[in-house]
Amino acid sequence: EEISTLREKLEQKDAVSRVKIQELTQLLRSRDEEIRIRDEEISTLRGKLEENDAVSAGSVQEQEKLLQTRDEEISTLRAELERNDAVSTAKTQELTQLLQTRDEKISTLRNKLEESDQSDALKAAEAK
Repeated sequence: EEISTLREKLEQKDAVSRVKIQELTQLLRSRDEEIRIRDEEISTLRGKLEENDAVSAGSVQEQEKLLQTRDEEISTLRAELERNDAVSTAKTQELTQLLQTRDEKISTLRNKLEESDQSDALKAAEAK
């Protein structure tokens, strides 16, 4: 009878253990499913981040190219401006020289005219 009682207790403990094993197995399956779902979410987020990084990298490269193009345009415009300034300076000097030459010719002609007028006045005075 004692063996029978021990056998019953052992069977009860065995039954309780089986139930606990089933509960733990179910809990592990549930946790595995949660982990799988989180892994999928992480994978999706990682993919989006990589995609965003690629887009950002492309955008940065595009901006760098635009800046390089602008720098080249600025250099070209600066060189043109310097050439134009040099041409303007040369033309200004040329015009200044022409004006000075003209002023000298006018002054010479004025002097000759005055001399001619004085000469004519002397001749007229002598003729009287």
